[in-house]
Amino acid sequence: MDRQMDREAGRPEHMDMLMKMRMGMQMDRQMMKNMERQDRWLDRQVEGTSGLALKTVFEYLYGNPTIIALVGALFSGPSVSVAEVAGYWHLIQIAYGSTTPTLSNRKKFPYFFRTISSANDFIPAQIEVLKKFGWQRVATLNENSEPFASVTNKLISTLEFSNLTVLASESFNSDPAEVIIKLKKKDARIIIGNFFESQAKKVFCEAYKVGLYGPDYVWIINGYYTPGWWYNPSTPVGCTRSEMLLATEGYLTVVWSMMNQDDSQITVSGMTPVEYRDIVTHYFGRNIWVPGHQIPATNAYDAVWTVALGLDALVQHHPELNLTLYKYDKNISDLLFQEIENVQFAGMSGPVSYTKTGDRTGTLLVEIFHNGTERTIGLYSNALSSLEILEKNEDIWWRQGGVPPLDADNTQVVEKLIEVSRVMFYIYSVLAVFGMILALGFLSFNIYFRHRRVIKMSSPNLNNLIICGCIGAYTIVIMKGADIWLVGYTGFKTLCQAITWILSLCFTMAFGAMFAKTWRVYTIFTNKTLKRKAIKDRSLFGMVAVFLGLDLVTLLTQQLIDPIYLKKVEMPEYTSDDEKIVIQPLLYDCVSNKTLYWTVATYAWKGTLLIFGIFLTWQTKGVRLSGLNDSRYIGICIYNVVIFSAVGAALNEMLSQEATNRYAIIGAFLLFCTTLTLCVVFLPKVISLYRGESGAETRSQGTHGSLTIRSNQVAPVSTIGGGPA
Repeated sequence: MDRQMDREAGRPEHMDMLMKMRMGMQMDRQMMKNMERQDRWLDRQVEGTSGLALKTVFEYLYGNPTIIALVGALFSGPSVSVAEVAGYWHLIQIAYGSTTPTLSNRKKFPYFFRTISSANDFIPAQIEVLKKFGWQRVATLNENSEPFASVTNKLISTLEFSNLTVLASESFNSDPAEVIIKLKKKDARIIIGNFFESQAKKVFCEAYKVGLYGPDYVWIINGYYTPGWWYNPSTPVGCTRSEMLLATEGYLTVVWSMMNQDDSQITVSGMTPVEYRDIVTHYFGRNIWVPGHQIPATNAYDAVWTVALGLDALVQHHPELNLTLYKYDKNISDLLFQEIENVQFAGMSGPVSYTKTGDRTGTLLVEIFHNGTERTIGLYSNALSSLEILEKNEDIWWRQGGVPPLDADNTQVVEKLIEVSRVMFYIYSVLAVFGMILALGFLSFNIYFRHRRVIKMSSPNLNNLIICGCIGAYTIVIMKGADIWLVGYTGFKTLCQAITWILSLCFTMAFGAMFAKTWRVYTIFTNKTLKRKAIKDRSLFGMVAVFLGLDLVTLLTQQLIDPIYLKKVEMPEYTSDDEKIVIQPLLYDCVSNKTLYWTVATYAWKGTLLIFGIFLTWQTKGVRLSGLNDSRYIGICIYNVVIFSAVGAALNEMLSQEATNRYAIIGAFLLFCTTLTLCVVFLPKVISLYRGESGAETRSQGTHGSLTIRSNQVAPVSTIGGGPA
């Protein structure tokens, strides 16, 4: 973490600059005398490696003169190694760029201080950022290595303690693609990331690929990356510069303040931050403070001042001490430790003071990334645990209309029940009622004139079954349009079951009666003997009863072992015009656990009946029996029923999720087919009676009568029981 945090400061010339700055500090002469030859710089020779750091320390420890304090190192690795040794020698160590939380362990590192905050100190600032912008749900993403793993664990426990919801916590080794997809699926909107700069580029590239970026998302990441870290052509990650710029736009960072935010403040050295920067710029011949690039030079400067102020306080409070005779004495080290622990001053990096664990209680910056650069929008004080936002929401969240993005999808999902068009329902219901009236009229006509020869010869009782079946079909038209809005959820469930029963039984009743009458004609027509063959109405009623019995067995079996229930079917969503509401269309379908099997069984049984009906009708198409005065019309009706049943069944399955269209087509088929059947069977009889025609060439003879078969072939004379057919 530290190595990529500061690449400018790690160079030997940086140490030269700091040494010259130390010698140029406007200190009290006695302070300078107290400090002379009592501290050493670790980073001059160690080059960021623990081995060289330890070698240098041991050279100091066993050389001359005796040292009382160490300043450094820049990186966490060498600082940890040195701090472990320095503790045994009772040697004060003040680092200025080492951020690992490990160094906050006072038992393991009893004499360690640092002028930079621990990486864990980002957490309170991040919590305050979340609270400031009203975010309650947050996800974390970290590289699966130290210090990121331990920092993230601490972050999660702090989030939970603060009553903030951790929506997801993901980690990765080298490829973040899979975990980015997980965060997208979990609808993470506010994401705190902990990873190295090289991995950050991969993270944002993958975020771009899955759409985990934009005005509705906020990433909170580490702020110590190098300028322009998000795109480097020499290390491609699979995204273009423009794509990376889009993906990173608007991220927030929490980072150390490496410069006093008040340029006019006179610091402990007597210089203002502006004067200090001028001196450093003159020394280097260029400006090393690049916007968005944090350099710990001021922290090193304040580390020297910490030692100076601590030694000065030690000499003032304990004039009896002779530091030139110091030989790593624990008592003197403890006294110096106490003085440094109480140090407070206005430093070049900001207010300087230390916690009981030796960490800096300074100021952290909250920055936002906009158009390729980071700018400061807030200051967090570790000492006061407070966050000050420096800009208005309109300037910070300009992409969101001046309002912080929400931590969750605020799109309202509204369920919309797909209903049958009410206008269509009312129209079809009126037509169905008229159809019922027509059917009842024909039923009254059929009963009232049942003794007239033209009616009696057509088996009026079987015709009554046809009428009853047609009334049931009209009823189905109304029932299929009666949605939940009319009958309620419970009523609709009952309606589903009733439709199944009524449709099946009424179809069998009407078509079964037509089938039976056609079968009788076929039997008479194919009788090759001269023997009289009596086919009475009760035989035909028996046939219809068998058909109805098969229906009842099937329906009862399904009702007992696999009852029908309502299934909520969700259709594809679509957004409203303002994109704030997602419409979730849904419908309730009448299904059972084995719907497919019951449907196949029903279609197989009814289909077989229809096929045989077509066969019988085709075989008797040329028959003209005066006794069977409506056989030709019954044949037309069978063709009508077969065609509309086949097409209607197919469309019913195809349009199962289009309520209005399905109702429009199926309702129209039922109305047309049923009305056509009634009119074809009964209108000729009405017209015949209206004209006063007898409708037969032979006179009815009660129970038995002779019939003349008019055919192209010689046909026998047969007698039909139950009235001539």
